Amino acid sequence: GRTTLDARSAIPDRKFLLQQSYHKCRDKIEDAFQFYARVIDEVKLDLLASLDKNRDEKEEHLDSLYQKIDMQTSRLQDALSYTNNLLEKGTIVDLCLNRKKIWQQLKLLMHSMPDVNEEVDLDFDILSQH
Repeated sequence: GRTTLDARSAIPDRKFLLQQSYHKCRDKIEDAFQFYARVIDEVKLDLLASLDKNRDEKEEHLDSLYQKIDMQTSRLQDALSYTNNLLEKGTIVDLCLNRKKIWQQLKLLMHSMPDVNEEVDLDFDILSQH
């Protein structure tokens, strides 16, 4: 009787409370994911900035390699020109006096050539839960 009627008449209020709690939960979920999206965007921007910096550093290094190689090549050419001139126009005494010096100079120049086989690839690994 009366208990059933009271329970039945409370259903609209309970439906209203259900809708209110549903909307509160929905708003909390929306807020949480907006927060996560902002955090992800910040991390993305940081990663992109880091990638740009890494690329710029590697580009500068490669540009520096150009200059170093050109400088060392020029020094080698000068040393070879000096050696050829000494061979063509020098005396046996000049050759004997300068042989060790020339050899050391050429070895030093050969060993001071920059390493052009350095890694220049850029990479990014996605972190996963697997």
